[in-house]
Amino acid sequence: MPNPQIENGHLDLANEIVEQFARLNLCPGEWRVLWAILRKTYSWHKKADRISYSQLEKMTGLDRWHVRRYLTRLIRRNIITRTGSGQRLEYGFQKDYSKWQPLPKQATVATVAQIGYEPLPKQATKPLPKQATTKEKKETIKRKSDFSKSLVSLFSEIEIEFSTEDLLHKQEFLDYWTEKNLNGKEERWQMEKVFDVKRRYQTWLRNYKRWTGQLDADRKAEEIAEALKYWGQNNA
Repeated sequence: MPNPQIENGHLDLANEIVEQFARLNLCPGEWRVLWAILRKTYSWHKKADRISYSQLEKMTGLDRWHVRRYLTRLIRRNIITRTGSGQRLEYGFQKDYSKWQPLPKQATVATVAQIGYEPLPKQATKPLPKQATTKEKKETIKRKSDFSKSLVSLFSEIEIEFSTEDLLHKQEFLDYWTEKNLNGKEERWQMEKVFDVKRRYQTWLRNYKRWTGQLDADRKAEEIAEALKYWGQNNA
């Protein structure tokens, strides 16, 4: 039978923070990740710590995909902080609750439940109006919504999902896709039928690595050829 005792370890939280938690709209998965990070930091009197996905998986019972999903949301809302990169990457709790970002306007308590895979109230499960059920119209609506924003704005929404090293090529990507057409009315990316920023950048990175790898191979071949030529001249 469980018998938790404060003497065996405890977590100190100011009453002010607990009161803010009582008003904080998070889905169950986000709460799990938040409490796991608090356990790994505040329980050890640390502001931040290096916490791996595997640790969060073990503590929350969530798989890696969901851990990453919920952690990303907490970081976007500035409830969890992320500093450093690579082996020095650390996560912490933002105790200044004035910096916490509210849910997007379109998100309600009902949609938070949906994100956490809990049953939705009836009013949140109504089908879409008939005119918005066809694939073609859905794509048109999304296209109009996305293309009304700038590419820089759209990129900022997915930027957090890439490492610092991957983001070194961000400006080249933006420069290429924001080039205007001949009449100067549309940018290159706006002339595409579909433009998923995250997938496009992932493809850009893959191609870049493949291209630079080929360049390295070509450079190495040239060096070998020069060495053989030099060797031949000196042994003639």
